[in-house]
Amino acid sequence: MSEPVSVAGPHLTDPAVLVALTALTARAYGSRVTFDGQRFTVQATHLVARAALGATSRDILVSEITTLVLSSPNGVRSGTLTVGTAGGQLLIRYGGRHSASVGAIHEALSDAVTRKPSRLPTDPRLR
Repeated sequence: MSEPVSVAGPHLTDPAVLVALTALTARAYGSRVTFDGQRFTVQATHLVARAALGATSRDILVSEITTLVLSSPNGVRSGTLTVGTAGGQLLIRYGGRHSASVGAIHEALSDAVTRKPSRLPTDPRLR
């Protein structure tokens, strides 16, 4: 008799595969953003975005994030996700069709940032 075939092979216990399965990805104008729980990555998808980003991609660790702001798109303007670090701010513009996926990444980033020792500035309006 042959042995039963297992669906959960060794490839599903590999940490790299697990990260790839759990990473959040969203498209934005000229870029693709990914968050794997520890690293936020922005990849430029065309030439203008590469010029604005200054590279093909940028990685930001959760421990480096100092500010995080999400503004929703409306009929007049694009939405923005702003990720601030000690080195500056990274601004990602997105449209209405990207709102759900960018919102999910913002929520996951917010949760991850609040789990680390807080370095976010306190906004008195949120008290």
